[in-house]
Amino acid sequence: MSARQIKASIEKCDDAIKALNRLVKRQQAAKKELTKVLKTLSKPKKATKTAAKKTTRKTAVKKTTGKTAAKKTTRKTAAKKTTGKTAAKKTTRKTAAKKTTGKTTAKKTTRKAAAKKTTRKTAARKKAAVKTASGLRSGSTMNDIYEAIKKNRGPMHISDIIKSLRKPDTAKQRRSIVASLTTYVRKGTVFTRTAPNTFGVRK
Repeated sequence: MSARQIKASIEKCDDAIKALNRLVKRQQAAKKELTKVLKTLSKPKKATKTAAKKTTRKTAVKKTTGKTAAKKTTRKTAAKKTTGKTAAKKTTRKTAAKKTTGKTTAKKTTRKAAAKKTTRKTAARKKAAVKTASGLRSGSTMNDIYEAIKKNRGPMHISDIIKSLRKPDTAKQRRSIVASLTTYVRKGTVFTRTAPNTFGVRK
């Protein structure tokens, strides 16, 4: 093919593209016109729908007014019933208040009696907690240890002390007894420490 033929074919292609573009534009314009027609056709339907909605609203308003009137009447009857119930509640509350006042007086008397009993018990405990010649409370573990060392006539190791008390020889038990004995040793009263974990009695 020569250059002239190629140019001619290119020109023909350009003309064909232009023609297609024109057709596309015409189709778009036709679509726009059709959409406008459809919109105009659909408008009267909407109007009829709005009119139907207005009528339904009016009927709904009438129904609601009837319902509100019925509600008002029911409220009035309910208010009358509640007034009767409140009066009955007030009478029941008064009787309940009287009962509670009687119960509170009974509780106060029982509390006073209980307080007297507790004071008596504490007084009895104080009397029972008589201190021995060593200054320790009778029946306490420290007094038992003191008596055990006295019977042994010499210092005792912690393991021997626990055996004399007839208690389980555990690490916790040892710590608690050693701690309580060391407090007396630091104060310089009742007990002495002759060796590690070995305690005696002061003369």
